[in-house]
Amino acid sequence: MHLLNPFTHHSLPLPSLLSFPSVIGFSSSSSSSHPPSFVVDQAPTVPWDVIRRFFVKKAISFDRTTVVIYGDENSLAFVEVGERGVAWVPLGSTNKRYEDVVRRRDDGLVWAVTCDGEVEAWDLLSEPPRVVTRVVGGTELNPKSPAKRYLVESEEELLQVLGEVRYVFFDETGAKSQSRVRTKGFKVFKLRPDQNGWVQMSGLGDDRVLFLGNGESVSFPAEDVPGIWKGNRIYFTDDNKVPFGGHDAGVYDFDDDCIDEWSNESAANPAPVWVFSHTHV
Repeated sequence: MHLLNPFTHHSLPLPSLLSFPSVIGFSSSSSSSHPPSFVVDQAPTVPWDVIRRFFVKKAISFDRTTVVIYGDENSLAFVEVGERGVAWVPLGSTNKRYEDVVRRRDDGLVWAVTCDGEVEAWDLLSEPPRVVTRVVGGTELNPKSPAKRYLVESEEELLQVLGEVRYVFFDETGAKSQSRVRTKGFKVFKLRPDQNGWVQMSGLGDDRVLFLGNGESVSFPAEDVPGIWKGNRIYFTDDNKVPFGGHDAGVYDFDDDCIDEWSNESAANPAPVWVFSHTHV
């Protein structure tokens, strides 16, 4: 495995897929038309193409460390490239599904959020790595409708963003209806370390915008992105890869509590991502 910067073409070597805790082997084929299949905990065999496209859900890299969310169970692992970087080191509990991960600049910790809104802060420099902060999610962080969770560092604050979604049906072929996801709104919560909890924000303010998606989610001062980018808005791209990826992108306006969709009904594969040359917080 390699982590590749498509602009600088810098390549960071990473441990083999076989070193992930959930991958227990692979079967090869002598035929070029039948690529190898991997044996994982959740299924007997998984074709290489599926592993390549969907196994790693999220990756962040800093210094010589890479942290990933991977596998069907959305597990967490990291590796430090160098003498110790020979295998992926699992983090967290096996019964937790992680949805996003970010490294904060102010404390150097890796923060990860689970599907129920609980947030953990990991110190990867300790031996072994340990959780130094854990903040549970309250009822306001667990809406009745499905939601996608993001972590974003903004002006030295940690935000947990909930993208609430709805399921809609389209009939493209005339014979079969397909369910897809549409984002219907966002809620933003700010971490309150003194209260070990979260407080909901009414908006971002006219001087702040968020960009959310399957890659790095970032916060920008509105003045740094002039033109069509306006403050107090969230710009988002679709990050639901299977089976409805690439259908949902647009902008959410806190002032009007409405969404302007950018995409049409045809899927983009792979789903689009935001690309930044540098990051403001």
